[in-house]
Amino acid sequence: MTSSFDELIGEDLSGVTFVRNHLQLQFNPPLVLNVFTPVMIRSKGVEAKSGEQAFANMLIAQINKFVTNVDFRADDALRLTFDDGSSIVISLRQEHSGPKQ
Repeated sequence: MTSSFDELIGEDLSGVTFVRNHLQLQFNPPLVLNVFTPVMIRSKGVEAKSGEQAFANMLIAQINKFVTNVDFRADDALRLTFDDGSSIVISLRQEHSGPKQ
């Protein structure tokens, strides 16, 4: 299944912005994903979820890596896999949607 997220394949994560209630993932060319749901990072056999101590450092470590695969599953998750096998998994589950204060 193809999705509009497939345009991220071949692009590198160029920046990450931590905002009070969400994240911004910036890709080249200027593509930005605003993420308001939980995120999990998987890299080198280690996982970290939003809010966990290692999360910010693991997310920042994804900068300059290139997206090699996008797996979009409505009502479940958006998984971005990078050239070193690491991934960012963004929840799309209904229980995680809605405004956060």
